[in-house]
Amino acid sequence: KDYLLEQLSLLLADFDVSIDVGRSTQEIPFPYVLDGSIDLALADVTAVDISAVAIERARAAAEAAGVTVVWRCADVLATPPAAGEYDVVSIQYPALLRAAGELALRRLVDSVRPGGTFLVIGHDIDPDFAREHGHDMTRFVDLDGLRSVLADRFEVEVDEIRPRPNPPAGAHHADDAILRARRLR
Repeated sequence: KDYLLEQLSLLLADFDVSIDVGRSTQEIPFPYVLDGSIDLALADVTAVDISAVAIERARAAAEAAGVTVVWRCADVLATPPAAGEYDVVSIQYPALLRAAGELALRRLVDSVRPGGTFLVIGHDIDPDFAREHGHDMTRFVDLDGLRSVLADRFEVEVDEIRPRPNPPAGAHHADDAILRARRLR
């Protein structure tokens, strides 16, 4: 939570538009900013998730917090946002399937305006551990895949692994990967 707030605070100081791609069953879009520590009343926020259940949970949380959000239930790789539509694209704990292809991933990244920011925070998962527990991580886009589509048009500002501040009891991954890049052109 602390480093997500840190990253979002930096971004919201500069921009007034954001998109969030959240993990459907585990995360709710904007789960950390609804506590009032960042003033989203000044921002135009669009939240997208593939799960209608996650959208409804997040909508209820946002309404309870008095935050105005445009909600879209969509697969952002199948129907990506328009090119240059957002100042900030924030993806939290994504589960983006590789099968959608690099073009779909590029379209998602292209939704960041020049000068805008692309932020990804996700679990740092050991692929061998995941495989031993029945999960094939090669099916999903990893940070290397994201870095490759950012390569020539973005400057990477943060690319690191940090310990999760408060991992849930029994969590098999205690670290998160953070990737933040500013679009150059």
